[in-house]
Amino acid sequence: TYLRGDGTWATPAGGGGAGLAGVASIAALRAASVSGYAAGDPIIVRGYYADADGGGGLFLWNATSTATDDGGTIIKPSAVGTGAGRWIRFLQGDAALNIRWFGAKGDGTSDDTAALQAWFAAVLATGLPGYLDKGTFRVTGTSLVWDLNALGAFANRGGIIRGAGGWRSVIDVSACTGSPQFELRAASASMAAFYWSFEAFGISTRAAIGCQFGRPSAVGLDAPPDAFNSGTLDVVVTNAYAGTATGAVFNGWYNSDVTAVVNCAAVTRGTAVELNYTSFCRGRWAVGHAQYGIRLGRYVFGNTFTACDFEVLQTTITTTADGNASRNSFAGPVSYTHLRAHET
Repeated sequence: TYLRGDGTWATPAGGGGAGLAGVASIAALRAASVSGYAAGDPIIVRGYYADADGGGGLFLWNATSTATDDGGTIIKPSAVGTGAGRWIRFLQGDAALNIRWFGAKGDGTSDDTAALQAWFAAVLATGLPGYLDKGTFRVTGTSLVWDLNALGAFANRGGIIRGAGGWRSVIDVSACTGSPQFELRAASASMAAFYWSFEAFGISTRAAIGCQFGRPSAVGLDAPPDAFNSGTLDVVVTNAYAGTATGAVFNGWYNSDVTAVVNCAAVTRGTAVELNYTSFCRGRWAVGHAQYGIRLGRYVFGNTFTACDFEVLQTTITTTADGNASRNSFAGPVSYTHLRAHET
């Protein structure tokens, strides 16, 4: 038996009086009968696909809910048809939403695209932190786009997406056909995305542009469509593209803290990091295996770069053809390893 929220004791439906009812998977939860369940009755799901795979948890019955099934925190049973009744995942406080709750396997071979998209949508919808569990999460299609525009005015309230470590939690977009293969978008320049934190995970790419954190400015405009303000980005990026490539491009970052390890595939071509419309940021860079380490582009102003590590490059720092960078500070210690030339 168990204690209900109204202070009464009850026996779980299907439990036979022997303990808390349980099912093996989310699919089994959807298929199970809901007959006999009262509001707040619990059920244990042992895994998303199988026991102890990280996707299970405790769900409570809500007989009146008509919320949309999001694949992880809200489950609509088949038995209710088009009517009311949902299983709601029990969350304590500001619990982080684990990507495995949405069906991601993270084994490096399974296609986790749909799970990643559902998980990110739930992070936006709930305002809760997102946890990218340890593993390699493979993405297919054109590209993976994380777009904060769905939040509208709420984008300036902030949010958190965190992994288990720079190379313990990896999003692998190298099979995607687009360029960039990973893209982070914010609200419009008039409604910036404030206080967002993306940290402790890696992104594996293979494209002419691996990652693009903020969309570029349109021709003739003096500001990009995205604006990230007072945020944090701490990621590892690799780009294994064989041709001339850029590991990561930053557009529209202001008064933010950026720590990035970015490596490309060839010392004779390409750029590890390119910055555009970046002002008053604090940057810590470890860049390598490219012709250029850091390229400063349009309106790169008033930034402070500290403790930079430049490895296996022809040129450490340069500017783009239309670059107008100024008043940027580079503070030590700075490490140079296996360079053919360097300029500052």
